[in-house]
Amino acid sequence: MTHVPGGAADNRPVGDASTQAVLERQASSLHILWRTREALLLAVGIALFAAFALTAPHFLDLGNLLSIARGTVVVAIISVGMTYLIIAGELDLSVGANFGLATIVLGTLVQNYNLGDFQAMTVVLFLGALIGLINGLGVTLTGIPSLIWTLAAMFVLQSVSLLITGGYPILFSVSKAYAFIFGGRLGMVNIQIVWAIGIVVGGAWMLAGTRFGYHVYATGGNAEAAERAGINIGRIKVFCFILTGLLSSFAGVLLTGSVHSGNPTNGMGYELTVIAAVVIGGTNLFGGSGSIAGTAVGAAMLSLIGDGLVLDGISIFAQDLVTGIIIIVAVFMDIQLRQRILRFVK
Repeated sequence: MTHVPGGAADNRPVGDASTQAVLERQASSLHILWRTREALLLAVGIALFAAFALTAPHFLDLGNLLSIARGTVVVAIISVGMTYLIIAGELDLSVGANFGLATIVLGTLVQNYNLGDFQAMTVVLFLGALIGLINGLGVTLTGIPSLIWTLAAMFVLQSVSLLITGGYPILFSVSKAYAFIFGGRLGMVNIQIVWAIGIVVGGAWMLAGTRFGYHVYATGGNAEAAERAGINIGRIKVFCFILTGLLSSFAGVLLTGSVHSGNPTNGMGYELTVIAAVVIGGTNLFGGSGSIAGTAVGAAMLSLIGDGLVLDGISIFAQDLVTGIIIIVAVFMDIQLRQRILRFVK
């Protein structure tokens, strides 16, 4: 479990003294890890940026930098929810399929059922939250590991998208207001970037500065101690699943604001990209530590790598190679730091 200074410390649950001491001891040690991890991640990000700035033509052009930011939007938004989940000790492999289904359902409601675009959006967001609720209850009530449950959910949602569309894209029109709010521009800046920044900032505040955020850390850090402290870990995990499902569907809404179509292939493979962003951002895959700020940097790094490689004339297929190496280095570094801090604490 980790904890951001000045955040959730004043919202801690009341429990027995020994349990609280365990939570505080873990918070202190993992806080050191978190700070070190954040600093190293930022250094790597700056190094990558500098390398591409020196080697890639037109990399520093404003249009290209805005393109990198735009390419970060969907992954960053979904990664906010995934960060909560992984910190709480779970994960969701259905986020990409949820994202794709959102575009299909919205397009179907608008095109085939003449529902207004904002009304269709409301239905889609409710559906995303419902998918998250089903995933959360399925995992917490049945005891089936989230890896297995959400893998099955991914196949189900992908199949539903194909059944609705027959495998073909759905084209539809939206109102000018909808197109502007979810896909327009404020000057040169795509409004989707503004949405992503707002969600990242809001998610970071809720995780670091509220009682709920503290409970998320406690749930993933030491579930037994968290329960003794009075935290309903099942409820916390379900809410994290709901948040992840909601953000996945909202990312689909943003896509329809600019593309005006739904495609059953949308989101395929996104689950791995999202997990990569979260892991690169320093969140521990075993739960208990991480931050939204780190995740946002991780998502930006993935977009940065793809853009920089293309401008350097390197095949885009090399992006996965570079990403894989970064993931291995990030996890190895996390393990080494964690072992050193645990030895120091003992």
